[in-house]
Amino acid sequence: QGIDERAEILTTLVRNHPERLSFFQKDPALRSKTTPVIEVAGGSAPLLEKLRSRGFILGAGYGENKEKHIRIANFPSHTTEEMSLLVQALEESLAP
Repeated sequence: QGIDERAEILTTLVRNHPERLSFFQKDPALRSKTTPVIEVAGGSAPLLEKLRSRGFILGAGYGENKEKHIRIANFPSHTTEEMSLLVQALEESLAP
């Protein structure tokens, strides 16, 4: 259980929601496992607000991508259980 496992949990989330989510870095070999950047179709602000109301604080994008991206920390101090709870909250927040 570690960074690779949690990165795979996030990859599965993105794969399960291709209409709403995609990785900013398309090449998996170049994608950061510790701070993946996910593009949110239609903008990230509503999703970030839903997550914030549930106690999850995620980073936004930078510059011209500030309103399109979310950044998710995947550091050694995080647990797989915490990542699973975040992914569950993301799943529920993506629901119409």
